[in-house]
Amino acid sequence: MSENGQAMAVVRGRIEDLREKSEDPFFSRYMEELLEGLAAERVTAAYAEAEAERAHGLYLEQMAEIDRGGQREPEAATAPEAAATVDIDQRGQREPEAAAPQAPSQAQPSGAEYTVGAIILSVVGALFLLVSFITLGIYYLDGIFQGILLYIVSIALLSLSELAVKKRLPKFAHGLTGLGIAALYAATIINYMYLNIMGSIVAVIITSAIAAFSLVASRRRDSSVFRLISVLGCYVSFLLVARHQSDLEFLVAVVMVFVINLSSVFFAGKKNAKAVGSVHIALNTVFFIIFATLASGAAVYPPYIIWALVLAVAFAPIASL
Repeated sequence: MSENGQAMAVVRGRIEDLREKSEDPFFSRYMEELLEGLAAERVTAAYAEAEAERAHGLYLEQMAEIDRGGQREPEAATAPEAAATVDIDQRGQREPEAAAPQAPSQAQPSGAEYTVGAIILSVVGALFLLVSFITLGIYYLDGIFQGILLYIVSIALLSLSELAVKKRLPKFAHGLTGLGIAALYAATIINYMYLNIMGSIVAVIITSAIAAFSLVASRRRDSSVFRLISVLGCYVSFLLVARHQSDLEFLVAVVMVFVINLSSVFFAGKKNAKAVGSVHIALNTVFFIIFATLASGAAVYPPYIIWALVLAVAFAPIASL
């Protein structure tokens, strides 16, 4: 037998001995890989011997740690190379291959699914609270002081969100601030169309001021929830309150909605902007169809209704910007 063959036999015997005495399946598997490399002449005897002794040193350290700990951790890897297969050339240089990705034990929900679910839950929860707020204003309040109370509650909600909640739960604060903006819109609508304690011009001015504030608030956050809750809260408020509007109330309502829609288009949010814009267009179209139907039942002047529907259609290209 040649000198090289004798060296290969000695190294093979040493590796087989280490494999037989091993108590770690990962180490045993790595020894088998070295033996396969020797058999296929993909590795030199010198390299295989050095690699086996290096891995054996790591194995002994691992076993010593296990003995000190009192029990063995079954998933502990002894050698880094034990978890992946590598190709070794004649000179003993390893050419690492990209480790094959391990299939997950079960499908994990994607980040997009979590995002959509969180948005839906936030919007639905905010709408339930807003409906309760509107019910309070319609059935349990009457007079100017009660109307002012609606603004106080809305401002308190906004202050709580911006000054306290935002620092600890920033994502939750997006929805809470959106709910506060929607509550301010609802308070204005109730005071104008139900309690009749403010005039048309005052209602439009207050709505414009709230819209301006919402624009400023949007610059400090990037959230789709904030925009959707604000706009949807406005729509729900009008549909719940404006049941028997006059021609003037209908026109003022259309102007108020247009101001709110227009301000929301310029919100600073960039996340899912296209999807949110599409949802906004769909909600705006459905709202105006329902609102026009209610106005028709209240004998609002038909050209005003047609003008409102045209305005709703014209808003679509603006919202898609």
